[in-house]
Amino acid sequence: MARQKKKDTDIAVDIEDKSSGKPMRKTITISLEADTINYFKMAAKKMGVPYQTLIHLCLNDIRDRELVPQLHWENKK
Repeated sequence: MARQKKKDTDIAVDIEDKSSGKPMRKTITISLEADTINYFKMAAKKMGVPYQTLIHLCLNDIRDRELVPQLHWENKK
């Protein structure tokens, strides 16, 4: 079975401009699963915003609320 190459997605992230204190954007490339991108595309369409903007807003919300990602692994019983 041949592996399919995943496409990368460019995302703009905020970085602070040291001279003015204002957030600046820096474009990065990130690899995401197709179903994750499709999820954000569908959600963004319902909201009437571009999907990359929605991803950006979600990441900013995590940062602003200082949420710490956690993974919980459970044994299958």
